[in-house]
Amino acid sequence: MGVLQVNSLTAQNTLKIEGHYNQLALHQDLIYNDRLSAEIAIATLEHFRRDRVMTSGVWSEMIKSYNTGSQWRRDKAMKKKADGYLQKVSNTVKLLRQCEQYWK
Repeated sequence: MGVLQVNSLTAQNTLKIEGHYNQLALHQDLIYNDRLSAEIAIATLEHFRRDRVMTSGVWSEMIKSYNTGSQWRRDKAMKKKADGYLQKVSNTVKLLRQCEQYWK
């Protein structure tokens, strides 16, 4: 949800949000509050960095895990999905780097 595509269940578990209406409020916050969305995204990436997901220290593993958890290591369909997500992120980063001249 939101700009950083934070998984709603991940956000609920990270913030320990319970109850239907509290969860709905969180979902709205993730859509409109970029700072909250970024904090959850960073916490998720840190979790994957710490939690033995990045065994080889390769950043692509962290990106894949951000999208599918560690399921991509065991399931062929999830690996395909994670590889597609990694390609999408890589293309977006390349595009943003080309626009870097406009940031200055």
